[in-house]
Amino acid sequence: NWTDEKSALRAIKKNGGFESYFDKKLERLENVLFMQRGDIAVVDNGRPLVAVCVGPAVVAPGAIGLESFGLNSAVAAWRVS
Repeated sequence: NWTDEKSALRAIKKNGGFESYFDKKLERLENVLFMQRGDIAVVDNGRPLVAVCVGPAVVAPGAIGLESFGLNSAVAAWRVS
């Protein structure tokens, strides 16, 4: 568990990063363009961000709310069923 950004980053690192963690829990998609609404992805915006597919784009937390990225901005994606 985590209570702040520092402890969250420790937990992510302990689990090998987002990609490693999601690979253990979910089915990785062969191609990020196969994403459907609700699937999750990792985008790299200077640092890895977890994003959710909302159709033709993925959204991830940004400095002042959600930021939108094209599907092809994802470095990896997983099916959430």
